[in-house]
Amino acid sequence: MNKMNTRIKPHVSLSALHRSNGVTLLDVLLAMVIFVIGMLALAHLQGNLTRSSTDANSRTVAASIAEETIEGMRAFEQISSAVGKVAYNDIAGKTFEVNRGGVIYDVVVEVREFFFQPDGQTPSTTPPTGVTKSDFKYVELVVDWTGSEFQVGDGVTTSDRLGSGSFKAASIIPAIPALNNAKVAADDDGALGAPPVIYSPGFRPDVIALLIDEDGDTKKFKESTSPLPDVFRDNTETWFDVVTYNQVNGGDAVFLRREEFVAVSCECTLQTSGSGGLRPTLWNGFDYTQGEFVDKVYGVVQSKNAKQSNYCDVCCRDHHDGGSTSSENVYNPLAAGGTNDHSHYGKDNQGKINVAAAGDGEDYVEACRLIRKDGFLRVTHDANQQGFFGFPEGYLEFPDGAMEYSTYLLSAVTDYYENDLSSLPQPNPPDPSSSYDIPAGESSTATDLPTVTLAETQQLRSRGVYTDYLTAEAELNIYNCFDGDGDRTQCQSPAATTPLELYPFHELQLTWLARWNATPSTGTVDVTNDPIATNNTHKRGNAFLDGSVPGQSIVEITSNKGNLGLTATGPIDDTYDSHSSTYQLYVDALDSSTPVSPVGYVVSGAMTSAVAKVEEADLMLETNEFARCGQTDTKYSCQVVAAGATLTVSNYSRKGNNTDPLWICSTVLTFLGDTHENTGGENSTTFKFPGGVTTNADIWITENESDCR
Repeated sequence: MNKMNTRIKPHVSLSALHRSNGVTLLDVLLAMVIFVIGMLALAHLQGNLTRSSTDANSRTVAASIAEETIEGMRAFEQISSAVGKVAYNDIAGKTFEVNRGGVIYDVVVEVREFFFQPDGQTPSTTPPTGVTKSDFKYVELVVDWTGSEFQVGDGVTTSDRLGSGSFKAASIIPAIPALNNAKVAADDDGALGAPPVIYSPGFRPDVIALLIDEDGDTKKFKESTSPLPDVFRDNTETWFDVVTYNQVNGGDAVFLRREEFVAVSCECTLQTSGSGGLRPTLWNGFDYTQGEFVDKVYGVVQSKNAKQSNYCDVCCRDHHDGGSTSSENVYNPLAAGGTNDHSHYGKDNQGKINVAAAGDGEDYVEACRLIRKDGFLRVTHDANQQGFFGFPEGYLEFPDGAMEYSTYLLSAVTDYYENDLSSLPQPNPPDPSSSYDIPAGESSTATDLPTVTLAETQQLRSRGVYTDYLTAEAELNIYNCFDGDGDRTQCQSPAATTPLELYPFHELQLTWLARWNATPSTGTVDVTNDPIATNNTHKRGNAFLDGSVPGQSIVEITSNKGNLGLTATGPIDDTYDSHSSTYQLYVDALDSSTPVSPVGYVVSGAMTSAVAKVEEADLMLETNEFARCGQTDTKYSCQVVAAGATLTVSNYSRKGNNTDPLWICSTVLTFLGDTHENTGGENSTTFKFPGGVTTNADIWITENESDCR
């Protein structure tokens, strides 16, 4: 039997074949559905990611806005409000909008002011008695945003927003402008590795750079900005900075250290019992150290004269000695060695300093010098002027004169601290062998009017050098740094390269604060002597020809050695005259060196004010053609050359809305008119001179007409 190869085919029904084709199509449809769902999920995820990214971006922008706002507040230039300047007093709550990339950010700023209480440590939103300026402000800031709209197309938008949110920030802003560091840089301060801060040095002759050290191409300088008074009718604030910087090869000046000072004049009321005040903030050879709070006599701002400098609260409170056995914790360096409080004095009804010191609850006048310490202005040693100089225009404008002045001054300062001299010698001449002596300090080196360019006016200038008392701690630190053995391990300021960097001294432009007077003569030379005005807009020390008689005149410059020399205000005790400096400059008028012979007679007297908010130093004196006058902050002197001479006194009324009458009085000068009364605005009172030499023709300002008799 034959075998056959037989393949048996499977049996497939028609219905099964149809089912196989249907599964394939369905799979495709299902896959499409799944794909669409996935894409929708992905789109949703992408939307969430977009929203998250937008939210993160918005939060970053909000943080940037908050930072910009706070830093803008920190960058204030002064305390008091002023047109065109950012001021601490202007920092206040506000609401505003910022549009960044189509997103609107709503910014809400809340500000709370804090005041340190009498212990100097505890902050509170309630100011102590008499305090008007806060010590710091606490800023809370909220930035809200509601996002930008979806763009659907053809300019149509939805109401949906790309996210919304809120960002909060807070910061403390002390009453201190930026760029503050009164500490001497140390190697481990981080100062050497920190980004350099470029400093713009001042210009001669207003600012003189004192070359305190030189090492190859690297030079280190110390200079002071021109004192700038802010004058309110009832007080004066005078600001200046002392800056140390270096330059390499004449390149950019790099800031090393800044000391910020302000001098203020105040009217206070004495308190013999209570919480007390701070000891003085003193230089320790490396930094200013704040004194602790002690139980001692203190003062508060006069309630009847509360509109004073914002710094009169700490001036009145702290400027008192005592509360400790330490003889170094005194404000007046001339009183070092004692522990009792120095006396404070008020004024009588003619504006003269009282003979007896003020007692509990009695008013007195005060002046303080303050230094910025850790963001706050604290009362430090009184200004202690140890050298006072005058120059004709041009001497300090040229490098030779400026270098000679710098060399002399630094030598004198070094001698002062190393030898404990009582005063610095006058620099005329600084070196007898010098071929470039300071001119006009002697009759043989007089300056000329007219000048070599035939100008009939010449700006004369004045400067002073101030030294602080060296405490035992300061002496020790300076010794540890420069004892000559090369071991500086005990030195707190190893980056210092010269003792001059550690000596507490500064040199100041005093042209606009000192008083200038030409000696009474026939009127050949006169000199401007305007009352102090804000931003140094007044004129002082500008000598000019005022006659046709040739001869040599003397221009006399005066300056109080203490705080009053920086505020240009009246005395606070009976030492004003004995604690003042005088310097003379000689001027040859019309090409003649023969001294002018005075003619006529002299009438002189004191100027005082018994009225709060009105300073005797602000009085303006004018005469007719038969007399000539000069004045300081407290005295005047007139040369009467013919009969019919008159004296007109002005600038003594209160400013603002105060209409209470004031009187200007004299028992020697004869009043020309019907009444002494002036009630504000423009004012003047005219007197007739007596017929001969008189030295007690006093003038005073009062609120009571009966005080004129």
